[in-house]
Amino acid sequence: MALHCPATLLVGLPHAVKQLHDPGLVTGYGPFVGGEVDVVAEMEALADLHRGERVVVPVDEVALREVVEMVGARRAAGGRDVLHVEIGDDGWVLAPGRT
Repeated sequence: MALHCPATLLVGLPHAVKQLHDPGLVTGYGPFVGGEVDVVAEMEALADLHRGERVVVPVDEVALREVVEMVGARRAAGGRDVLHVEIGDDGWVLAPGRT
C-alpha cells in the first residue's frame, strides 16, 4: 500500500536503534514508554513533523507492542530488531527494512 506523504519511523528498543548510523536520519526523540505516553499519537505527530524523512524512535517493549499492533504485524516478521514503519495521511504500514 503506497501512502500519501509518509515519514519512515525506525522503531525499536534503545539498544537496537542506537546502532543506526546514517547521516540522513533524524534522531533525538524518545525513548517512548508505553503506558506513560500515547504511543500512537506520538508516532503520528513525529510523522507529521518529518514527512519524507527517516526518524529513529527508541521505545520500550510495551510501546513496541503497540506499534506492532497498529501495523497489524508480528514483531517476529523477518526477525528485525528495528521496524520500518511508514506513517502517512492515510494510515500506517510496515515497510521493508534496510537494517
